[in-house]
Amino acid sequence: MKLYLDEPRFRRARGRKSYAHLTANSMLELEEAAERLGLRLQQKTTRPHLDVPVERVAEAEALGASRVSSRRLAEFARELAARWPEERRSRGYKWCSRA
Repeated sequence: MKLYLDEPRFRRARGRKSYAHLTANSMLELEEAAERLGLRLQQKTTRPHLDVPVERVAEAEALGASRVSSRRLAEFARELAARWPEERRSRGYKWCSRA
């Protein structure tokens, strides 16, 4: 399983918590990571990912997540979205794709 994780950032819109973002090379890997971490996939976005609370980052790293820049993580997520349009539609994902 290949996972990618960026640095946690404070998000004012969400209030008091800091979040990192996690994506993967495939939707199955991302779903498996979500299940293991007990997190929900972010479905109303063009970039499939998980929002990982700062206190759960160590758990994500224990799954084998590699640290990357936010820009690089966004590239991985866009690539994932472009590779899996049929899977997203057939499995009921609501992600819109601009690719």
